[in-house]
Amino acid sequence: MDAPCRLAAIPAALLLSACAAAAPGGRSDPAASARAADDAALAAASAELAPLEDHFVAVAGGRFLGGAMLLEDAARLLEEAGPAPAHAYLFLAGSEGDRRVPIPALYGERVAGAALLDALGLTAEVAPGEGTLTLRRGGDAASFALAEGRAAATFLVEPASGRGTPWRLPLAVSPEFGGTALLSREDAGALSLALSEIPGEASLVEALTGRAIPCRRALCRVSFEFPGDGARATAVVGVLHPR
Repeated sequence: MDAPCRLAAIPAALLLSACAAAAPGGRSDPAASARAADDAALAAASAELAPLEDHFVAVAGGRFLGGAMLLEDAARLLEEAGPAPAHAYLFLAGSEGDRRVPIPALYGERVAGAALLDALGLTAEVAPGEGTLTLRRGGDAASFALAEGRAAATFLVEPASGRGTPWRLPLAVSPEFGGTALLSREDAGALSLALSEIPGEASLVEALTGRAIPCRRALCRVSFEFPGDGARATAVVGVLHPR
C-alpha cells in the first residue's frame, strides 16, 4: 500500500544541513560494512561482469549474484539470495561508476529534473502569468500551482529491488536540472534505497556556489499519474540522495 503523500519541499538551507550531517564524519551509515563487502565482491567478479552488457546486475551479502536481461529477473536473484541484507547493488551494467551531476541551484530536498521528465515522456510547460506548471504526455495533462516560480508534482517512487514500501513524494519540477531526481536522506531510509544501489559515488554540484554534495544513486521505478482517467507514465531511473 502506498504511504501518504509527504510534505512539500523543504528550503534549500535545510538540505545543506542534512547533506553536511550525511557527509563523512557525520551520522553513521548502517549499510557501510555490507556495502564494503559488496564492493569487494563486485571487484572480484570483474571478469563475470564484462559480458553482461545491457544486463541488470545483482550483488548482495558479499556475493556477486549474476545478471539478467530483465530487471524483474535480477531483482529475483536478490530475493532468492535469502533474507533482506543490509545492502545490495542492483544496476544496469555500464551505469556504475562515479558521477558529477550539476544543478543550477538547490531548490529543496526533493527535485525532479529534465532526465526524469524525458524518461517518463513528459513535457513541462510553465505559464508565469497563470501561475501554473503543466505536465503533458500526448492528450493527458496535469497542472500545478507555482510558488516562487516553481511547482511540486507528486510522483510514486519505488526501489527497483521491490524491497521497501513505495512512497508518493512531492518533487519540485525543475527542467533546468539535467539530472533525474533528488530525494532526501530521510526518503532514502524510508524507501530502503540501500537495497537498490548503483555502485559508485555521485557529487551533486550547485552551479551557483560550486558546492559539491556527496550523494549515492539508487535504481528506482518512478511513476507519474494523471488525474481523471488514471493514465500513468513509468520509468526505471537512477535517483540521487545525500549520503
